[in-house]
Amino acid sequence: MAGFSALQKKLFGKGASEKKEKVKALTEVKNNTRTLAMVLRSERELLSINKEQEQQVSQLKQMLEDKNKEVKKMLCFCSRSHVDQ
Repeated sequence: MAGFSALQKKLFGKGASEKKEKVKALTEVKNNTRTLAMVLRSERELLSINKEQEQQVSQLKQMLEDKNKEVKKMLCFCSRSHVDQ
């Protein structure tokens, strides 16, 4: 039970420390502190943006591959037409 009471003191700030200093509870929130919900929301937004960017990159890679195939076909066509002349 000693561990539980120490945890309770840390979380809720009850009891005094050995140095007689004021103990702040870990659950107290400063004005400039982000809450867990805010952090998680930001993380979800970043993951969503990252997923969208990965999809865009994938689409751009596919477009590039398609263009490369077109260029190769054109080069083959041009080289054949030059041989025929």
